[in-house]
Amino acid sequence: MRAQLLIICLLFNEVILAQFTDRYWAFGDSSAIDFKNVNNPLYDTSILRSRGTCTSICDSSGDLIFYGGAPHVSLWTQPGTYDFGYIVNKNNQFISNGDSLKANLWYQEMTIVPNPANSNQFYVFSVGVTSTPIPGIYYSLVDMSLNNGQGYVIQKNIQLRTNAVCDAIAVTRHGNGRDWWVVFKNWSTTTPVNDYYVYLVSPSGVSPPIIQNIGELYINGGLSRLKFSLDGEHLYSSNYASLIERYDFDRCTGQLSNLLTISNAQGNPTAQRRFWSIECSADESKLYATALNTGLGYNYSYLYQFDLTAPNILASIDTLATFIRDSTSTGVEAGFVKLGPDHKIYLSTNYQIN
Repeated sequence: MRAQLLIICLLFNEVILAQFTDRYWAFGDSSAIDFKNVNNPLYDTSILRSRGTCTSICDSSGDLIFYGGAPHVSLWTQPGTYDFGYIVNKNNQFISNGDSLKANLWYQEMTIVPNPANSNQFYVFSVGVTSTPIPGIYYSLVDMSLNNGQGYVIQKNIQLRTNAVCDAIAVTRHGNGRDWWVVFKNWSTTTPVNDYYVYLVSPSGVSPPIIQNIGELYINGGLSRLKFSLDGEHLYSSNYASLIERYDFDRCTGQLSNLLTISNAQGNPTAQRRFWSIECSADESKLYATALNTGLGYNYSYLYQFDLTAPNILASIDTLATFIRDSTSTGVEAGFVKLGPDHKIYLSTNYQIN
């Protein structure tokens, strides 16, 4: 299995955020894109062998610092190891003590956050989606000044919560320009929930979460996505049961407010409502979403565009592309959408040949 990319050509002026950037993407089966020159992105390779989660961070010049992902496909069939994530330095070497980061990592469950107290250190957050074997929220602390500049994990698998968490993490900068907010969402297959956990990462470390109950109550199997707008003023939430919501986010207090429901959750969603991934355009005029449906005899998936300026956003839905895998699972399936450093929207696809 190998990830591919399609591009929706929406180009805006670039904004560079502070000391660290997102200029190198490692993903899928050995794939990567180098955005150091945002006007000429280059394909590259990585040592990831991941069916899902991936993350990376670069310095202000766009040079890679390190990346990570999970699960490691070559370990996937070995009992007790499929759930571990791992991190890799710029030389494509496993960072010391960074080869077994806990959590059931599937699709959007790992992220890297700079330590505001030390420019050489980085928090790697990860989550456990399923109830076994290791649910919860974790972080590890990496110091890239150690091990001759190759990096070392000085704190590992620090558990912040023990409950199962949706396969989604969202991160945005604090209003003070120094600290960071990290947002998670709870899930349950038996009880309707709508609770969000908002953690502050400051020079004092990771603070206890702000917990809010907001938005539609629903029973969910953990498949959700969280995405901030580029300016961090809005948080978008979606799930596989038709739900898309938007919240105002106060970057000084960490509070969510002013819910806007774009699409309600449905008990038995149609093809147009099985949302898999979401992303905003840089100017937040458009919302992009992929959606899946495997109940039509063939495996259909879709790329949609919503007009966020429309009076009825859901009614503005426009199908940009349809992907089909046949009954033997041969073909293309829509994956994640993500805003690039060049402010184009990138779409990953799963291409499988049996």
